[in-house]
Amino acid sequence: MTPDAIRRALAAAARTRNYDDGELRAAVAQFAGDGRANGVPPERVLVAVKQVVDEFAHAGVSDWRRSIITDRFVRWAVEGYYRIELGGQAPTDAPHG
Repeated sequence: MTPDAIRRALAAAARTRNYDDGELRAAVAQFAGDGRANGVPPERVLVAVKQVVDEFAHAGVSDWRRSIITDRFVRWAVEGYYRIELGGQAPTDAPHG
């Protein structure tokens, strides 16, 4: 389980400053869904997702923006892990059960 797809999507989102991008959301949901499929506990998935945002934040992202991105990532990871929608637009590539 590696969050490389999230890192790539986050780098692309940073170029456009669009952190609500469908590709980014799909990458987070896919990572979480893959974690569940491989028996990874949800808390470990969330820790990994938050670590990606923290790594990204060292590149000059404000605390406010990091907080917003973290909140989105957590929501998307929960949706992907449990295959539910907590609100907002659903990712088109989300894992389905």
